[in-house]
Amino acid sequence: LDYSDLRQEFRDGLETLRELILHRVRPKVFGGKPLDGPLLASLAEVYVRAINEGAVPTIASAWEGVAEQQCLKACESARQLYRAALDGGGAAAQVRAEEASLKRHHEKALEEALAAFDCTAAGSMRASHREKLCRELSDQFEGFKNRKFLEAEIACLNVLQQGAKEKAELLAAIASSGDNGAGKRAQKWVGHFAEDFDKKMDGPSKYDLLSRFLVSCVEDFAQAADECKGEGQAVAALEEKMAAMARRHADELVAKEAAAATLKEVLRAEQQHLDIRLRREQAKNKRLTVKVTALEKQLASSTADLSYTSGIVEKWAQEAAAAAKTPPQARAGVGVASMQDITNQSSKTKISS
Repeated sequence: LDYSDLRQEFRDGLETLRELILHRVRPKVFGGKPLDGPLLASLAEVYVRAINEGAVPTIASAWEGVAEQQCLKACESARQLYRAALDGGGAAAQVRAEEASLKRHHEKALEEALAAFDCTAAGSMRASHREKLCRELSDQFEGFKNRKFLEAEIACLNVLQQGAKEKAELLAAIASSGDNGAGKRAQKWVGHFAEDFDKKMDGPSKYDLLSRFLVSCVEDFAQAADECKGEGQAVAALEEKMAAMARRHADELVAKEAAAATLKEVLRAEQQHLDIRLRREQAKNKRLTVKVTALEKQLASSTADLSYTSGIVEKWAQEAAAAAKTPPQARAGVGVASMQDITNQSSKTKISS
């Protein structure tokens, strides 16, 4: 039957009911976490499994189990997202092998991964899983950083090897021609090579490798200059270039040491913050433990009172049944106890017990 074929009164009532439900129904929330479809389905699955196994489903324990699984899923999703953002090509491939650039790239990938974790994770164990995930991703970043540094060093060595071949060809040309302008040619080639190397190469060891290469260039071109009746000016220029590169390398080291000191202070502050949060969580858990213990004692006392009252009621029933079976003549001389007497007797019995 098509919806348009239904009676108008029925359709009006259905639309009114739909608007009422949409206006009043609120999302299901448990433990401060809104339950989406997968969470609600997982919680229902735990209830059904407990009932099928003959157990009574407990909401708190069932929710903790579901929340634990949800945290594990959130951790795995965050790991995959972090790996894809950190070393998944695209923007990751363009990151220079330098401490500051790699750290910025790591912080951006970590922020995206933690955002995905916070969106999915639930339960009281969420904070511990998040802390463990941060440590794991930081360890992955250290491995990624070391690999980038090693790749950068290999690339530098390859470029320097090619530069050594070009230097050998230039020295051979100078030796064969005996050109008095060999110093200018050597200076021009070294300047161009050092500038191109500085622009294209990365890594913490690039200036150290370049300095060693320039030292070898100074020595080789100095020898060639001596053979070509001296080109002291070219050698001096090369030495000046090498000294400038050495100063630049020293400045880089100072900047890196300052950045490392700053990072150490930040890490120390973060550690103190995590310690404070941990102590707060431990105090909270202790308070909850004391409260649970008090509730258990209260429940045990209520259960004992209930058992004692049930025994008294059962005794009264037995006495009433026995009295019903006694002939009227036998009961003629027996007095019937009042409710007050029974209550007083039960109180005495309870006190003596």
